[in-house]
Amino acid sequence: MPYKFEYEHLKIKDKDDRRIKLFDEDREEIRKLYATGLFSQRDLANRYNVSRRTITFVLDPTKRERANELLKQRKQDGRYYNKEKQKEYVKKYREHKYDLYKQKKLEEI
Repeated sequence: MPYKFEYEHLKIKDKDDRRIKLFDEDREEIRKLYATGLFSQRDLANRYNVSRRTITFVLDPTKRERANELLKQRKQDGRYYNKEKQKEYVKKYREHKYDLYKQKKLEEI
C-alpha cells in the first residue's frame, strides 16, 4: 500500500531533492566559468561536488546523448539492473520523502 504522501500528489521541491546534482543556474555558471579559461573541468567538479564527467556533459550535451545511446545498447543484456540495489534505493528515497512530508516541505502538484 502506498504511503499517504505518495498518493496525495505531493512533490519534493528541487532544493530538497537529492537526485538533482546541478540546478539550471549552476549549469549556466559552469559554462561561464569554463569559458573564462581560469578553471579546468576538474576544478569545477571539485567546486560543485560532482564528477568531472558531469561537468563534461554540462559543457558538451552531445557527449551525454552519445553516452545514453551506449547505455541503452549495453542495457539490453540486463547487466545494469540489480533488483536488490533498486529496492534499497527506492526505500531510501521513500524514507527521505516521508521525512520531508513530516517537515511539511513537500509542495502540491
